[in-house]
Amino acid sequence: MEVKTYIFKSVKQTKADTLEAVVSGKTSDIKASDIKVTNTVNNNVIAVKAVTVDKADATKVTITTFAEMVDGAKYNVELAGTVKDFTATDGVVADVNVTPVQVPANTDGTKINGQLVDKNGIVVKEFLTSTKPANVDFTLSTTQGYVNGDAIVLPVVGNKGTAEITYHTYKYDEKAQEVGAITKKVDITAVADTPVTTTGYELTIVKSGDKVDWAKKNNQFSASDKTMVANFRFMGSDNKEITDDYSKYTVVSSDDSVLLLAKTTLSKTTKTVAVKGVKAGTAYINVLKDNKVVTSLPVVVTADRKLADIKIATPSLTVANNVNSTISTDVKGIDQYGADFGITSITPTVMNKNTAVADGNLSFTPSLTGKVEINASGVKAGTYNVKVEAKTGNDTITRVITVNVVKASVTDPAQAKSLGLKLSATDVDLAIGADTSAADILKKDINVSVVAYSEGAVIGTVTASSITVNGKTDNVSGNTIALTKNVSGKVVKNFTAGTYVVSATTTDKKTFTGTFTVKDTQSTNVATKVVDKKTTADITDPVAVVEANVEFSINGADFTKLGKSKISVDPGQYKTVNDAIYVGTVKVTVTNNQSVSYEVSVDVNTTFTKLFIHSI
Repeated sequence: MEVKTYIFKSVKQTKADTLEAVVSGKTSDIKASDIKVTNTVNNNVIAVKAVTVDKADATKVTITTFAEMVDGAKYNVELAGTVKDFTATDGVVADVNVTPVQVPANTDGTKINGQLVDKNGIVVKEFLTSTKPANVDFTLSTTQGYVNGDAIVLPVVGNKGTAEITYHTYKYDEKAQEVGAITKKVDITAVADTPVTTTGYELTIVKSGDKVDWAKKNNQFSASDKTMVANFRFMGSDNKEITDDYSKYTVVSSDDSVLLLAKTTLSKTTKTVAVKGVKAGTAYINVLKDNKVVTSLPVVVTADRKLADIKIATPSLTVANNVNSTISTDVKGIDQYGADFGITSITPTVMNKNTAVADGNLSFTPSLTGKVEINASGVKAGTYNVKVEAKTGNDTITRVITVNVVKASVTDPAQAKSLGLKLSATDVDLAIGADTSAADILKKDINVSVVAYSEGAVIGTVTASSITVNGKTDNVSGNTIALTKNVSGKVVKNFTAGTYVVSATTTDKKTFTGTFTVKDTQSTNVATKVVDKKTTADITDPVAVVEANVEFSINGADFTKLGKSKISVDPGQYKTVNDAIYVGTVKVTVTNNQSVSYEVSVDVNTTFTKLFIHSI
């Protein structure tokens, strides 16, 4: 078995030629040659130039490519046998930006970059004043220092300069006013030269009441989102979260026209503040210590979300008019940022209706919002185009699906010549999120059926006398493959990530096979802190030792000890020798917002020794 030294969790694009990946494990070993980036539209491989691991957060890996990715295509990124995907920026400029906005005082100068960014805050183009594109004006100025080429020099803490950037479209209306031009004037402030490592400041924005998942940090939200909060986590020079020092920091928005955040002092128990988006754009949350800006954390406020596209699971359907005549396909709404978006109503309409009453016409199940369900009973055989109109608010998206109506020559599934295996899902993610309910988990189970076909239409099913997964009947009950189970009130996953072969055998000994793939993108972040390597607990009981000597932080919360009921250690993960015990990996029970409990594995990798207390 191949042992992976790191686990690839996610990837996103930050610049035209830059990706940010979340990888756990020994990320310092990752080389550029270990990563493959592929354009899924044309299968072109994008060469990787460099890989950089964040000094403060070793799970944050920056990938730089030789070529820019600005075509709006879907890209696959492969590392250690795991593939993650992202959709590249379309290269359309929606805003301008300047970075950095704080520079160290009393140096020979700091170069200032101008940026063109898209609607999602991805940097489409980055440049200096000397390398700006032809359609950009970019200047630096100051009366409290001086400009040295591409750099600005500010001698004293608090001195200010200005960067002014304009993106031109050179398109004009009838009043000779330029259409679509974007101008921004940004203050640049001198700060104390790195009073604290700026890479140790982290921000994530979630809805009020949601649990924070530091493995999936987010700095973007919509102006229409009304209950958003910014969560802060500051890391010390030892790469551990600071504890009592939060009260020394205040946070404030850099631009009230984009982001509302009044100056607020943090504390050990208050590391969350309410934020409100005003309009689409990029602003910063300035972090101050001793009234000096120590870092600025970017926040992207997007325009109000709206229905921008729909995805139809099966755009071409075949159904019989004389048996099993109802068929459906799922319809999912997508917003302008590529995220799932609710659909209020779906209206299907036959575009080429039959005029003769005897020929009949397709009918539809009314009031569905997640799928189109079609009935073809008694309808004349032929190909029908169905317009699917999905609507939310004032936005309507229309697509066309094809329905091929046939007359089945065989109506009894037992007499069918054509059979095949059908799985309710072929790709399942066992990750349990903050809002995953017990019902959501049950939906992950896979239903298996042997379906009968006539003229390409499903006419029914035949009985499967046995169903196996990789040759075994474990976790199979009737026609259902249970991907999870409940053990003592906790969700236990029956399958690890991988591809599995399903075999179904009918009563007449015909066997049909198919596959399904399980992935587990579980992102619950559990950190450990060994309080003491000497213990008064029973040295033969690993759970008692961990309970007494180890603190845990779940999703960035404060470190705390857990009770025995929330800790388990499998055989083989501990070893006792005389008055010492080694503990490797432990399992910690985590409970989400929906009261679903599940276990997360975390490494302790520590040897504890018995502490003897002598009485006097």
